Amino acid sequence: MKLEQRKVAFVGALFVGLGCAPVAYAYGGGGKRPESFACQAPTFTVLSPERESEVASFSEFSFMTSKDVNVPTLVVKVNGQPVQVSTEDKALGLQVKATLAQPIAEPGMVVVSAAIDNAAGGCPGRLAYRVKVSGAAVSGTQDAPAKSE
Repeated sequence: MKLEQRKVAFVGALFVGLGCAPVAYAYGGGGKRPESFACQAPTFTVLSPERESEVASFSEFSFMTSKDVNVPTLVVKVNGQPVQVSTEDKALGLQVKATLAQPIAEPGMVVVSAAIDNAAGGCPGRLAYRVKVSGAAVSGTQDAPAKSE
C-alpha cells in the first residue's frame, strides 16, 4: 500500500470513528445526567395493618409516605372506593391515617391502594396491598354471655 493510500485510510477511519462517538453517547453510552432530571417517585412504608396480614375486621389503617410529596394529589381507596384520610407531617415523611365509616367484617381480602405525586410534580408513587379479613372475633374481645339468675 502506498503512503498516500495509508493516509487516506487513516483519515477515513478517524472520521468514521469520530462520527460514531456522538451517536453512542446519545443512547446512554456516557456522561451523567444531573439528579434533577431523575424521577424520584414517593415511597410507602410502615403499613398498618401489614401487607398480607389477617385481621378479624378491617376498620382502620395507616401508612407513611416519603418526604417531598404533593399532598393535594393524594388519592386513597379501599376495595376501589375512595376514602377520607387525615395526614400529618412527621420527621420521616407524611403519615396517612383513615378510619372507615363502616368496618369490613365479611371474610375475604381487602385491597388498600394509594397514589401521590412527588413535590416536583409528574412523578407518581403508587401503593397497593391486601389484608385478609377472617370475620372471626379476636380472642379475648368477645362479650361474655349474660348470666341468668
